[in-house]
Parts: sequence; structure tokens; C-alpha cells
Amino acid sequence: MIIILMYIPANTENQDIEDFIEPAIKGSLLRKNGEIEKISILALKNSITDKMEYHGLVTIMPDAVANRVIKNLTKKHLNGRRVVLREFHIRNWHNDPRISRRDLIRRVRNKRHSDRRHRCEEVKLKV
Repeated sequence: MIIILMYIPANTENQDIEDFIEPAIKGSLLRKNGEIEKISILALKNSITDKMEYHGLVTIMPDAVANRVIKNLTKKHLNGRRVVLREFHIRNWHNDPRISRRDLIRRVRNKRHSDRRHRCEEVKLKV
């Protein structure tokens, strides 16, 4: 499962994220150990405010351990800033449950040129 750490500080490194998550993936007598497979930091530029936003993507296996990490670490502090952890979903128009075929046709008919959602442009990815 891929977990996203939202709004991490700009000076955060991969090792900082690993140190933050490591205690939560350790098992005990009755709980399974987990492992971090991949960590990456995503930098996005907000097109409205021209500010940079940083998010961490962490792949943790198995899914039960990833759910435990989300539950235990959400709203904890990472490098002095409170972060929110959520499950990351890779979406495109084929598998996006928010968009139905009828909605796509309606959008074309309305010819709305702007989107109400918060837009960000991808700038760089530190791996």
C-alpha cells in the first residue's frame, strides 16, 4: 500500500521519513512486522498561490501494517510540523470513482473551462 504524508516540511529527507515511520511498522508478539519498500518526496507548485508543497510517498507492505501506520502516526509531528497520513490512490479517468461516463458527457456540454478543485503542478521528485 502507498501512503502519502501530506504537507511535510521542505527540509525533510528520506531518512527523516524512514525514522518517523520505523517505530510504527515494528511488530510485537501479536502483531506482524512490516517493511518500507520505497520512499519518495514529491514537490508540487500550487498554481494559484505559487507556493511549493511537499508530500512524502511511502510504500509499506503488508497492507495491515500500512493501515496501522496511518492510524498511529496521523497528526504527529515530523520535523516540527504536524502531518496527515492517508492511503494514496493512483487515479485516472478509467478507475476514478468520482467521475462517471454521464458526468464526462455533461462536462463537455457545459464547456466549463476551469475546474473547482485545487490545482498543483508537479515540479520535481526527489528519490
